[in-house]
Amino acid sequence: MSLGNKPTEINRELGGAFALFGGYITGRQVDLVPKRANRPSLAGGKLDPGVYSIAKFDLVEQGSGTKLVFDHTGFPRGVAKNWRRAGKRTIGRPMEKLLA
Repeated sequence: MSLGNKPTEINRELGGAFALFGGYITGRQVDLVPKRANRPSLAGGKLDPGVYSIAKFDLVEQGSGTKLVFDHTGFPRGVAKNWRRAGKRTIGRPMEKLLA
């Protein structure tokens, strides 16, 4: 399944909903700190209803630049390896290109 070039909708308010890859991944913004952190809860397209994980995107000052720290926890057993691989492909590499 190719997830590239699918629509994304993100509500920037605390508690706001988002949909990534045309709704394949959905969730809510559970913690927002402007210019510092974003912690959305995520439900993957293959998860049981009501099963969510937490992704953390933290911005940390580092010298004259900024370091992006990504952490993803709380996903069900058995999906970690696939999610890690998919995360690098769909989030990590595109963000590296965007921020380079």
